[in-house]
Amino acid sequence: MMKTTKTMKDNQGAIAAAPSPALAGEGRGEGESWAAIRRKNTPKARKLRHNQTDCEKTIWNLFKDRRFENYKFRRQHPIGSYIVDFACPAVKLVIEIDGGQHCDNKADKVRTEYLQSRGYEVLRFWNNDVMTNIDGVILTLTLALSRKGGRGEKSPDG
Repeated sequence: MMKTTKTMKDNQGAIAAAPSPALAGEGRGEGESWAAIRRKNTPKARKLRHNQTDCEKTIWNLFKDRRFENYKFRRQHPIGSYIVDFACPAVKLVIEIDGGQHCDNKADKVRTEYLQSRGYEVLRFWNNDVMTNIDGVILTLTLALSRKGGRGEKSPDG
């Protein structure tokens, strides 16, 4: 009887020590990792940076080198499977500069919903606004950043 009890205890210990099986799709390499998506989008983002529109150049001249309220913006920045025109990851703000083809675009609505689900606020400006009403664009950006709180701060590493 003692031997049987000891064997049961040993078996119970072995059962408790064994790892539970992984669920389907959990850590088995199924699907595409974020790193793989990022690697796939990086060359496309680089290409877009080299082929900026005049409107994107205008906005980038405001943002580069922390010129705008000392916030760090990135241009043609991958977020998930999307590449946004400009992003300030520190305050989760995305700026999209759109032409007429984006008017009532369902794909843009899906994209915006995805970005919002990741915690980003999305501001969209028409090309026409950037070229003819840059003061209004700057005011809107300033108000959005003030809502986010704080000011951009230069990090010790640049």
